Amino acid sequence: MKVSLLPVLNDPNLDAAAPSTQRQLAISVSATASSIDSSVPLNLCLILDHSGSMGGRPLETVKQAAGRLLDRLKPGDRFCAVAFDHKAKVLVPNQIVGDPSSIKRQIEQLRSAGGTAIDEGIKLGIEELGKGKKEAISQA
Repeated sequence: MKVSLLPVLNDPNLDAAAPSTQRQLAISVSATASSIDSSVPLNLCLILDHSGSMGGRPLETVKQAAGRLLDRLKPGDRFCAVAFDHKAKVLVPNQIVGDPSSIKRQIEQLRSAGGTAIDEGIKLGIEELGKGKKEAISQA
């Protein structure tokens, strides 16, 4: 696998006369599989926001994207999903994907409500992802 990092500053110029300055740094990360990596199973975790602000079209878009992604998984790939609103919960435990339609039905049941506990969602997603990392490429 080839991983590339691209750092970009919002303003590369510094004012030598200023006692202090602030800059924002954005780092883009991209990964491309080499031909050797193509047979390694994927260990994927989706962390899905279904808070109140996701009501309507945003949540429907998330559900559609998750379904399309599930359709692209290969035999032997692992999948898990964590959903969060004011709290996080494991929606789909880490498992080898056997029945994508069953997983899609679980995701389809999400409804928008509550606050946004993204930190809990990310933490729980990383924990769930760790359950399937042996001999797999993990992505959250």
